[in-house]
Amino acid sequence: MKQRKDERMQIYLHNLTNETPFCINCKHFYRHYQDNLKPMNCGHCCYPRLKMRECYGTCEQFTNKHQGGKQS
Repeated sequence: MKQRKDERMQIYLHNLTNETPFCINCKHFYRHYQDNLKPMNCGHCCYPRLKMRECYGTCEQFTNKHQGGKQS
């Protein structure tokens, strides 16, 4: 069953681990920062094309940057 956006946000805020298959843990995700270097909860994905993503987003192209392996 696919998680709703609010469910993913709660996991991101309270139970995030390096194995959680969210954009924040993907090697294709680049986080955005404010001018004062404070991290934002969004960024962009560069695979297979450039697109905006939230840190707690998910997609089929997820590749864990901590393990280097493909997650399903």
